[in-house]
Amino acid sequence: GTSAAADAVALLVSSAGCEAANGIYQASPAAKVVFQHLSSAGFKIFRDEQVLPNGKVKHGWLLSGQGEPLYGLPSESLSVPLAAAWRCYKAPAPAPRFRAFKAVAEAVYQVVDDAEVATKEAFKAEEWEMARQHCVAALEALSRANQRFGEAFEVRATRIFSLRSEAELQMRNVAAALTHAVAALEISPGDAMAKAAALSAAKDLGDAKEVEELLQAVGCGEILDRCAPLSLRPVERWVDEVFRVAATRAAYRRRQEQLGSLADDLLEESDEVDEDQNEPPNFQVEALRENEEVTDAFHSGFTAWAGFRSEEMQEPLLFHEWSLWLGGQQSVMNWRFTARRKGLKLASDSEMECFDQLSPRSQRRWAVEKLVAAYEAAGRPAQELPYHKTPCCDADLILNQVSHNVPSLKGVKWR
Repeated sequence: GTSAAADAVALLVSSAGCEAANGIYQASPAAKVVFQHLSSAGFKIFRDEQVLPNGKVKHGWLLSGQGEPLYGLPSESLSVPLAAAWRCYKAPAPAPRFRAFKAVAEAVYQVVDDAEVATKEAFKAEEWEMARQHCVAALEALSRANQRFGEAFEVRATRIFSLRSEAELQMRNVAAALTHAVAALEISPGDAMAKAAALSAAKDLGDAKEVEELLQAVGCGEILDRCAPLSLRPVERWVDEVFRVAATRAAYRRRQEQLGSLADDLLEESDEVDEDQNEPPNFQVEALRENEEVTDAFHSGFTAWAGFRSEEMQEPLLFHEWSLWLGGQQSVMNWRFTARRKGLKLASDSEMECFDQLSPRSQRRWAVEKLVAAYEAAGRPAQELPYHKTPCCDADLILNQVSHNVPSLKGVKWR
């Protein structure tokens, strides 16, 4: 709330005709009758003294900028007159409005709250750029609170980031919209407004399942630097990665659709196809559907066929959940070796560029899906193959591969 001017540590000046004069002024440690503007150098509020020709001394308060008296008020008060009508000297009307606070952070939060109100008014008028500018000003002010944690800071940062996301989305700046929505969720993971903003910003990055997967990491405190919560560079890098993943997935789906269309054409043209046979050709064998549940039998059969000792499933998982969980159990390089043992390349030459652009998490999932497709194409072999010794590192994997290809090396103990 507004403090009495006598014990004010900060003054908030608003509505002045000279825009540069508006803002937060902090009391000088040496003398509380002098207040310095936090961001506009050369602007200050101070108690002035003049000696008249008759020897009498008059006092008043001045708001000056770059040495010029902009606004003032004759007064003998030892504190800044808050309610009095100030005069315009060398600055245009209207005269400024003053509010006093006991802490700079309180004044900052008032600026942010005022900006939030102005942003919502701009939304009602569908003035998206104006709404964006109010959010920019609010975030700039918030950086002067010298706070990074606490409810007062976090609530306001979350709201302004969410409003900024909405404004950016209305202006079709999808990347900026997602960046600010993610920042809001990183600060307040359970905030409904921030979550809605993130979902709106990400809705065109794939289907509902893909969007959910992309946003799984949001809110875990691993994207935004909480030591510098208003610095969005780490979030921007993460959003760039999300867009690359989404583009790669879209390209992969298009290629799969093209392959499916080609396969359909081949089936129609072939005179040797048995009309009663519903089995599609091997290169188009249909793997588990994304919304199909993976059973323990499928899991154990697949991992035995792949020669991969997995953790036990604790509960039934949908296919996309299972592929993410299983993929995370070894590195991308280890999955390459697993695929090589089965005579499979994780990515063809045409797919390699897209594969390399994926995040490690998505590359591991890709590997599992490729191996599952090969397992399906082989007819889901029922017999379990002997497990390979679980490698303890990538070098161990290489030795296993060499030993497999060179029989004379089998049984050799490496020290």
